[in-house]
Amino acid sequence: QKLLTTMLPTPEEKHKIQEATICNPYLPLGSAEQFFMMLSSISELPARLKLWIFKLDYENMQKNIGVFSRLCRAYICSGNYLSAIDDWISTVSSVVGFTTILTPGH
Repeated sequence: QKLLTTMLPTPEEKHKIQEATICNPYLPLGSAEQFFMMLSSISELPARLKLWIFKLDYENMQKNIGVFSRLCRAYICSGNYLSAIDDWISTVSSVVGFTTILTPGH
């Protein structure tokens, strides 16, 4: 998509092709010149291309944000799960009576 924006004919190129067509009306244009003239005939083409590129970039950003959001949710859920397990272990150990603290070497 971005490559197409670099291929747009400049006003000078368009003018030279038009002059050549007027000077030699029976000489057919080459494929590159025909392509340039077709592109220059599309109204507001540079603005349309910029909008199209933005739309595609925006869709890709939305996908990336969605993936990032799911990763954050998974991270938070795993943290909550580990915290719940830690709370459960603390509760069980206090009920059972494990009050000794393990120190290195024991």
